[in-house]
Amino acid sequence: MTSNGNGDAFVTKLNPTGTALVYSTYLGGTELDQGLGIAVDNAGNAYVTGDTLSANFPTTPGAFQTTFNAFTDAFVTKLNPMGTQLVYSTYLGGSDYDSTTGIIVDNVGNAYVTGYTSSTDFPTTPGAFDTTYKGDGDAFVTKLNPTGSKLVYSTYLGGTDLDQGLGIAVDNAGNVYVTGATQSADFPTTTCAFDTTFNGVIDAFVTKLNPAGTALLYSTYLGGSDFNQGYAIAVDNAHNAYVTGLTMSTDFPTSPNAFDTTFNGVQDAFVTKFNIPPAQPFYLGVSLTKDVQVQSDATLSVQGHFCEPRIPHQTTDLSLQKENDIGCIRAKRVHDWVVFGTEHQQKGFIPVGLTSQILDCQNVNSTITVLCEAIPGSSSFSILDDTKLTHEIPEAHLVMIRFTVLVRLQYFCNGTPLCDFEVPVTTVDRVILCYPEGTSIVAKVSAVECLVVGENC
Repeated sequence: MTSNGNGDAFVTKLNPTGTALVYSTYLGGTELDQGLGIAVDNAGNAYVTGDTLSANFPTTPGAFQTTFNAFTDAFVTKLNPMGTQLVYSTYLGGSDYDSTTGIIVDNVGNAYVTGYTSSTDFPTTPGAFDTTYKGDGDAFVTKLNPTGSKLVYSTYLGGTDLDQGLGIAVDNAGNVYVTGATQSADFPTTTCAFDTTFNGVIDAFVTKLNPAGTALLYSTYLGGSDFNQGYAIAVDNAHNAYVTGLTMSTDFPTSPNAFDTTFNGVQDAFVTKFNIPPAQPFYLGVSLTKDVQVQSDATLSVQGHFCEPRIPHQTTDLSLQKENDIGCIRAKRVHDWVVFGTEHQQKGFIPVGLTSQILDCQNVNSTITVLCEAIPGSSSFSILDDTKLTHEIPEAHLVMIRFTVLVRLQYFCNGTPLCDFEVPVTTVDRVILCYPEGTSIVAKVSAVECLVVGENC
């Protein structure tokens, strides 16, 4: 095969001793083409990615995108084990600049690529983590099916400034790990990640996406106050991610007793290991005190498993009485609240970044403590569906009320704060209210007591 134009990509395979070429081929059209990443599957097929200016870059029938869009497109090409034929080859891009720099392939032949795009119409998929272009340039993560005919998912990844993906890895569960560089102070990070604040000129980032590409499982900045960039990433079976790149920061984060904790010159390489375990469950027990008010000047009745109603100090002429054991509590004024309590327990998940901190704390035999409290002003309610009349009592309505309140959990290691996060607590109560037409209902959560009753981390 001969050179096709202003510059071609190439793919070369050497024998195990490096003494001969098994195959070597050009790959490109009549304009500039460059290969920037390569991966190999278990069968020996080579997957190549990069970018091209060629409107006649070689594509295959049935591939995802066989038409050049404009300016520069990324490409993904799969060659057979002998290097004699394209299994599939596709463009990947929108109407502006698109380039891929990292590629990985899983055990069933799905190819994952990351790179940079300035295209507002870069191909994304419904339900992906981010389908909207953010700013001066976004990173992206795209998964192609084994035949190269369809995007399994495709998402932007970035903030309102320049972002680019440079390295990519995938674990056995299909979670994808990406590293690169960002200038965005609002690059998406996750709760309790190692570093959620932009540090300086350019930061590296490390991001883990779920197998469906719909959510970030973990995302963090990595860097000091100068230039930092992640180039490559690998992952092991114990959920450890290994990142390498370059830094010009004298304050790049290092760990005690590491090989070299001192900046040496104009720029240094770095190697960083993150433990990114799966999110761990916790169990939160909550006691909620709830108030219901029926607003009307008419005589009203309320039935339920209630405590005695609260009587405002400014109201002295109320006569509250229970009709019978199964009857209503009657109130004659709009200001009367009926109060009841419920016990609630729900399962949540500790953020991945906090899970790592908890494990580190426990590994040195330190004690984890947890505090929880309701966030002031976070209580809300909504009436679900239409109220239903009951037959036992005139004008009695079965009302479904959803109560929601935010609870903040704070974790400590031997008294030292680790991280805190918020958990929405939602309950639905069946309440019988007796009222005429035109009456409105007001409700609130007036008191919360909470306790982390169990955890597994």
